[in-house]
Amino acid sequence: MNRNEKGEDLNQTSQNIKDNFVTRFESMKESNSEIFINKIEKIDCIYNKTKNIYFDNEKVHLEIK
Repeated sequence: MNRNEKGEDLNQTSQNIKDNFVTRFESMKESNSEIFINKIEKIDCIYNKTKNIYFDNEKVHLEIK
């Protein structure tokens, strides 16, 4: 293997590492953002759409508009 072939192999290996990292990061980002979006939607509903709040001995109940 000559010097140029080794450089190409190294470049290809680094590209594979980069592609794998990007793929993993995107899958992590998507799953985390989905959870975050759901929590924000719940908070929005509680603060902006709650008509009445009721309490009993165990739970808090929200009446939504």
